[in-house]
Amino acid sequence: MNELPSVWASRFCCDLSDKEIDAKTAVNVESLPNLDKLPVEVAKLILDRALQRLFVPSEQTRRVLRELLALCRCYSTERYPDEITFLRNIYASDGELASYEPRLRVTCLTGLPGVGKTAAISAFQRLVGVETIEVDGNVAFELRPAWRMTVKSGSSIRQLVGPLFRRPESLGSKTIHFTTIQRELCTQGAAIIQADELQFLTQGEGNALPARILNWLARLGPPLVYVANYSLLHRLNRRPQEEKHRLLAKLLFMDPDTPDSADWNTFLKVLLSAIPSFANLNPDNIGRKLWAYTFGIRRLVVVLLTEAYVAMRARNARRVNDADVDTAYCALGYAASRCDVEILLAGLDRTDLKRRDLWCPLPRASNSRGTTNIIDHPAAQEYERRSTRAAVLTSLTPAERQVGGIEERPSDRKTRSPARPKATTEDLLEGAAAVLGGAKRARDTTSKHKS
Repeated sequence: MNELPSVWASRFCCDLSDKEIDAKTAVNVESLPNLDKLPVEVAKLILDRALQRLFVPSEQTRRVLRELLALCRCYSTERYPDEITFLRNIYASDGELASYEPRLRVTCLTGLPGVGKTAAISAFQRLVGVETIEVDGNVAFELRPAWRMTVKSGSSIRQLVGPLFRRPESLGSKTIHFTTIQRELCTQGAAIIQADELQFLTQGEGNALPARILNWLARLGPPLVYVANYSLLHRLNRRPQEEKHRLLAKLLFMDPDTPDSADWNTFLKVLLSAIPSFANLNPDNIGRKLWAYTFGIRRLVVVLLTEAYVAMRARNARRVNDADVDTAYCALGYAASRCDVEILLAGLDRTDLKRRDLWCPLPRASNSRGTTNIIDHPAAQEYERRSTRAAVLTSLTPAERQVGGIEERPSDRKTRSPARPKATTEDLLEGAAAVLGGAKRARDTTSKHKS
């Protein structure tokens, strides 16, 4: 066998520099002229859509992209080592295709909602692209290395893989055979399968359907990488042991940016410089406030700044300032996000949270968020202030209250009688005997009067 990597494997270069990765994956915000001349409702939607498309690579996303490149290279080296093997896979019998045993573990890309997991998967599509090669004696083959499918509620296998075929219109309405999908994967030189949005497969706490689809996709051949929020991990963690070992054996974590990191500062610089209305916001001055209001979650930064733009328009201004950001944090449109941020910033034990989508059910030996990244937050400060004052007032004696001029407010609640103790068996028997005895004495008295 040729010692040099085949054309199928060599296209996945794992030693790309940061600049090379950034050049292929970064997405800038498109120009938005005359945004302030549009109605505020329309301008808000246009701004939100433009900011959502922005992608600024970070150390985390580069790490994930290099991991995916390594998976593709390993699989392609084994599955497509040369032209002969490539053609043999395409024209293999159904039995030969079905007998292929995948050797690479399933990878789960997980983290808090909004940290950029889906954006990283999209960036990988831009990184590898599509390539056409010619095999001696055959027509040209268009290689699509990554099969990406977004799982929607109620999606079937056919709905997932059908659009990825070269000629989906030729599939008809019947069920697609397993080996037919494998053959199409080989023909396109596919080296990875990516699945996203699996948490929307079922409503409630169901875990059987996501696990079944993941296990089915993992058997196709190329390494499977699926994106999962913590809520899905909780559901998969309840599956039988053999399924957990297959689906949760290899985890890739993505965390929010830390407030003093270079990635956080770079993201804010690119974002704030892209929109003229944000020109007065300096990342060095407002960076920690934005982090405190968003927990470093990039999706929430987009929501918050969109609301700040609305606050700016409400006061007939042309530039967003710090006060607009404060107003946006308290806006109705940011209420749900504000609730999540305050829970995360509280620094509580994650196992005590009822919101299971905000904490990971699996242990993390490394690369976990430490308490040094948690900064004071307005809601947390107010809670601490009130708790401290209540504790001090409770400890004061009546004399100390009188000296300090502190009056006790009478309670508005009615005084309740102490709760009755639960009756025992002996109490019930004694009560019954007393009732029966009283009834007997009453009958005897009545008889004497009659006589």
